[in-house]
Amino acid sequence: MKTDMKYICTSLAILAFTANGWLIQQAAAQDTSKLSAGAKAYFWVEEGEYAFLGIYSEQVSKDKAKKLGFDNQYGSYVSRVVNNSAAERAGLQAFDYIFGVDEYRTAEGQDLTQILRRYAPNQRAVIHFIRQREKRKANVVLGRRPSEGQPQRSECERAFLGVSPEGLDVGGLEGVAITTISNSTAESMGLKDGDRITSINGHDIIDWRDIAIAIDNMEVGQTIEVKYQRDGKSRKGSRPIKSHCETKAESQWEVPVAPEPGDWFNRHFKSDEKAPSGIKGPGLSIKAENLTKEEASRIGQSNKPGIGAENNLPHTGLTFYSDNSSNKLHIKCYLPETADTGLRIFNASGRLVYHYSLGQFSGLFSDEVDILQNGDGIYYLEIRQGKRAVSKKITVSGP
Repeated sequence: MKTDMKYICTSLAILAFTANGWLIQQAAAQDTSKLSAGAKAYFWVEEGEYAFLGIYSEQVSKDKAKKLGFDNQYGSYVSRVVNNSAAERAGLQAFDYIFGVDEYRTAEGQDLTQILRRYAPNQRAVIHFIRQREKRKANVVLGRRPSEGQPQRSECERAFLGVSPEGLDVGGLEGVAITTISNSTAESMGLKDGDRITSINGHDIIDWRDIAIAIDNMEVGQTIEVKYQRDGKSRKGSRPIKSHCETKAESQWEVPVAPEPGDWFNRHFKSDEKAPSGIKGPGLSIKAENLTKEEASRIGQSNKPGIGAENNLPHTGLTFYSDNSSNKLHIKCYLPETADTGLRIFNASGRLVYHYSLGQFSGLFSDEVDILQNGDGIYYLEIRQGKRAVSKKITVSGP
């Protein structure tokens, strides 16, 4: 079959996938004027040449779909819109829920990606979506996938609210229970440990992922509006949102967010993963080693999602150390792939004591955590991107 061959159909066509490409609907074909009424033109398009809408999205659970009022649980929940894309030009936004394109609807076995494979670049379509519980439509001219990825923001350019999940959340209540980080936007607007965030900038907050999406779509300095509950009473607060740098003012941010591996890259790491695992801090020894399956299973019993022991996340130069001026744990590693990224730390009993969500991220990850002031102890650390993660057991001991 030739890749430039055209097919004219007067009835429904079966879209077939082969190793070389998809047979896709091309409503804007140059010779559609020759078709009889109701006929459609179809082209054979090489794999990778189908239309690009320009969103980051995810599917939601049946329970979350019900809470948000979605009667179709198979749609795509937009977490971010790609700059200069068809989606941005059509006015799509984070938290929109796309459930159809033209006459096609998402369903079990047919998600949005599969629907878009019916279309070619430059083809017009109507996107069906829900925003703020209201069904809407948007006209789009679909584009091509860009050859370059989206530029990544540094920690000084990334908005940072300064909250983490409360370790012992109570299910069945509205919103998400949080703890606050000192010197943060959350603290300055009056949020306290145990408060339950129910809305950010007008978007319902059902789970921790919603908080991450809301913050990831803000610019430093924009005003964030938060609704929350405390002792059963509704409250609200607003403040210009700080960056991670402003929140952790004592941190050093001289390292760019995405360096290229090489001599410069190597100078900014204390060691690589093949180096000795015992690292000295000010009066402390920090030892990093892999988790056992038993340890991962024990932590997973009280945390959803649990922590993995597979260590299947692509990364370079994972390093832990404490400098001579503080008892803070410094963490660095290079992540070559872009994905939704987060850091979690659990204590010896399996309680979540630190959580930092970076949103879509790649490059040099650097953070410091104030957990070493308690002296000797065992911690379990996980850096996760999507379904892949690297996890370590951190043992802190005296001199």
